[in-house]
Amino acid sequence: MTTSVLVPGIQIHDDKYHGPRQVETFRRFKVHTNEAPPILDVTRQLIRQESSQLKYTNEIIRLDPKEVKPMQTRTADLVLSNVAEILQFLNKEGYDPTELPPCVVKFRGEYYIINGHHQTAALIERGQTLWIYDVYEYLGPNDFDSFEKAVKSLGKKINLVGATPKHDQKPFELVNSYILDIQKNYEKTGVAHLLCKADGTPIPLTQQCVETVLDDDGFTSHWGPDKSSGLKSVYTKAVQKILEWQNHNASNIRSFTDAWKKKLIRAGKFKSDGKMSDDGFKCYMVCTDNPNSDGVKLFLQAMSSTSPVRFLSYSKETDDPQKVIENEKAYLKKAYNTYVESVKFHNDMVEKFEDDRICDKLKSVAYSFEKFLSRFEWWAVAQLDDEGVDVVQRSVL
Repeated sequence: MTTSVLVPGIQIHDDKYHGPRQVETFRRFKVHTNEAPPILDVTRQLIRQESSQLKYTNEIIRLDPKEVKPMQTRTADLVLSNVAEILQFLNKEGYDPTELPPCVVKFRGEYYIINGHHQTAALIERGQTLWIYDVYEYLGPNDFDSFEKAVKSLGKKINLVGATPKHDQKPFELVNSYILDIQKNYEKTGVAHLLCKADGTPIPLTQQCVETVLDDDGFTSHWGPDKSSGLKSVYTKAVQKILEWQNHNASNIRSFTDAWKKKLIRAGKFKSDGKMSDDGFKCYMVCTDNPNSDGVKLFLQAMSSTSPVRFLSYSKETDDPQKVIENEKAYLKKAYNTYVESVKFHNDMVEKFEDDRICDKLKSVAYSFEKFLSRFEWWAVAQLDDEGVDVVQRSVL
């Protein structure tokens, strides 16, 4: 299997307005799964981010993607739809040498990913046996906790500094990652902290410490106090939430992106807006965040179809994973209660308009919640921690 590589070249372009001039163009090369892309000058000249403990070595090496260890910097696990999107781009558009390669650092004889987790996962799924990686040197203390903190910090910075944040890199995800770090540090040392002194002594959490970390990691460059009112508000809320870490559950909620949705639709099992799936189900995608107002729709959609019905639920909740589950259950309960009310309404109509001698024969009895659920297929987008797939069927009873 091969992929295209965009390789720059120079052509002479002549027009009546500018005359002859050199223009940089790109041509495609094919890269087989057992080969790595060529290392070009345009890639070497790209600006790299560094930190006090991780320095770029000016070296780009070829590695087997399966041999590098992940050090995920986001709260959530890998978003499979993002991996699929990268894989599709590699297969269709090819490798772009004007983008930074994924980067690694060697620690105790093994290479760890600093940035490029999703790309590496896509390469592994593709069967790529070689790829190019930037190499960093670690200059910090020789213990894994310090090393992990340095890697995560630089990973966030690379994602944020000097570029628009990645579409899946949301401020709340970063805030949650800090809260998780504080919780982990507190469990280990009994001190809530994000920073340590040179000798490893924890520095107790203060607003100044939080602001220092946000600045070092590049958060401030996008959501800083000197930005517009909306971005400034994000920064202020982020600082406050981190300082109040004991009052918040760090949520691992993946965003249900358009790319993820399109991927599921392309696969054929799930559709939206009442369209038919490849296996003959009438399909809907429903947001469960407003169960009281929207649960009624599910009853109408499920009961009005002569074809089998399949639902895929998702949430726009960003803070509380438990709320995602509670809303999903409440949504289904609202649909069931609507069904029960419709049975009651039917019986009331029978009593009002039919002869008493046949009323009992015409009345209906509402089926159980379990039997109601068997009337359709119910799935959920795998947005929560430990749901390492694209869709799941959670227990809703």
